[in-house]
Amino acid sequence: MRRSGKAFLMSIVFGASMIFSVACSSAASEPGHSDSGGEEQEQPYVPETLESNGIPLGDYKIVLSAEASEAEKYAAQVLRDNIQKAGQVVPEVITDETAETANEILIGQTTRSEDDSVDFVALGDESYIVRTVGNDLVIAANDKRGVIYGVYAYLDALGFRYYTPDCEKIPDAEEVFVAKSVDLSWSPTFILRESMAESTWDSEWALTQAINSDFKREGLRSNARYGGGMGFAGGDRYLVHTMQHFLPDSVFSEHPDYFSEIEVNGKMTRSVQQPCLTSEGGMEYVYESARALLQTDNTGLINISQRDGGTECQCANCRASYEKYGVMGTLLIYVNNIAEKLEAEFPGVMVQTLSYEWGCELPKGGIVPRDNVIVQLCLNMCKDHMCDDPDCEIMKEKMELLEGWSKLTDQLYIWSYPGSWANSFRVRAGFRSYWDQANAFAENHVIAHYAEITGVECPEFSEWRAYLWAKLNKNPSMSYAEYRYHMEDFAYGYYGDSAEYILEYVDYIEELGVSTHDDIMKYVPAKVENGKTVYDLSVFEKCNEFWDEAVAVATEETLPHVEKSRLHLTMTELLNTGTKRFKYGTEEERELLVERNEQLYHDIFKYGCIHKYPEHTFNANIKDFRLFPEKW
Repeated sequence: MRRSGKAFLMSIVFGASMIFSVACSSAASEPGHSDSGGEEQEQPYVPETLESNGIPLGDYKIVLSAEASEAEKYAAQVLRDNIQKAGQVVPEVITDETAETANEILIGQTTRSEDDSVDFVALGDESYIVRTVGNDLVIAANDKRGVIYGVYAYLDALGFRYYTPDCEKIPDAEEVFVAKSVDLSWSPTFILRESMAESTWDSEWALTQAINSDFKREGLRSNARYGGGMGFAGGDRYLVHTMQHFLPDSVFSEHPDYFSEIEVNGKMTRSVQQPCLTSEGGMEYVYESARALLQTDNTGLINISQRDGGTECQCANCRASYEKYGVMGTLLIYVNNIAEKLEAEFPGVMVQTLSYEWGCELPKGGIVPRDNVIVQLCLNMCKDHMCDDPDCEIMKEKMELLEGWSKLTDQLYIWSYPGSWANSFRVRAGFRSYWDQANAFAENHVIAHYAEITGVECPEFSEWRAYLWAKLNKNPSMSYAEYRYHMEDFAYGYYGDSAEYILEYVDYIEELGVSTHDDIMKYVPAKVENGKTVYDLSVFEKCNEFWDEAVAVATEETLPHVEKSRLHLTMTELLNTGTKRFKYGTEEERELLVERNEQLYHDIFKYGCIHKYPEHTFNANIKDFRLFPEKW
């Protein structure tokens, strides 16, 4: 039975007398406990409190193998750097060729006897074990990234937090210790974990969250100290929609039959927008292109997927195949054939393709992916409802796809859309549903997840959403209470005391059911009186009360976070109502609207909340602020 996602505010307890300094804000209050109701209430999640063994950390030695990898050395440096940030004496680093000392922290696999407590052979990729053996601490993994994740897991248990690349929470020196007893372990549910937002494209921050995609993070793959990342042959440009590279437009003039046939102005014509899925010549061309790429850059993973946009080929052969196998079945036949040929030369290489747009369906006729083919199902799920909500048609449709694909393959990736490229300022809900979706992914044996938060410095909580999805990707089966803990932990760490009011705002929006599928403007009644449009702005007034309170208690450090995050609400209000309110308002109302509009415009640039793509970028030359956002 799926759990209710009804929100409630829970107490965050970091342990008796733990007091933190916050690198991005002044000391913040911890969340208080309140109850917003719900059909099922869980007990608040309380992290385990670690008890010191009484030995100062400065009395420890960090032990590495004499043949330690760059990643193991980096893991030791991460530990030392964070201990130093907390004001503790920094432990010395020695190798296992030196004599044993009384108190040691073993990082990676060494020759010390304490390592006998760990079965290194049984540890899977990226997995870690962190445990005490007597007075010693063992941080063990069998691969490069795992040992770094293990160090960060122990730091997290001590109270360190890494909310964004430039916002950390650092415990006091007295709280940084080796615990009397600790036994932490983790093996990934998802072998690829991405929380995509511009603010998260930092390799070192990605490691703090066990994010392992090297999209926009070339350092994960190229820098040996980071232990490598999950990446596709060809790098970022070959992440997705790769047919434009494997079958480029330049081929069209000589081989139009390799490309789709579509109807244009009532006439069937060939177009470069998609491949013809039944063209043997086109299939062979794509195979040779993929083969050439793997010969120069074989990461073990290659993406062969449709272009973005357009529609499927409508030639007679393709239509006949669709009738028998469906559009997705036909696409799978195309990709399966290429994957079979690649396997002969590149055994072990996995070929990934998309179930997306016109291919977002289940195949027919018994067609399934080959063992070396990964299907990445693109799911834009409802942000309002839980996965098992019988009244949500969107969720019913998406869950049928998820559950259907889960029965067809053990190698299912999900590309989800928690954010919106089209409108990065929109008032959205989704916080509760994210947790439920992650649970559903885990229950349906998904093995990788790519959460497309946003591609810009979005003001609509992109940092917060990215952080939460990182936590869910690491542990998609967590309880709602634990998820709410992480939600509030970020809020108080990033917004300081303003978090109380911002959490109230978020919960209010959640209860309204505002999302990408249901705009807040539906809660704004409008009527025409004497030829004038009059809005009932009660909802915006309520929302702005939360934000006014948040601004009032913000500090110099947290105010920029609050101001940036508020922009989405102001933009939504002025975008939808500004022009008509200016037209029909009093002189005083008009002046205030122009003032707010100009401030919004300048703040958007101040905080970098603009798309980095020409088709989406705001007009940088607005001078007349009687022009409201729809004119930008």
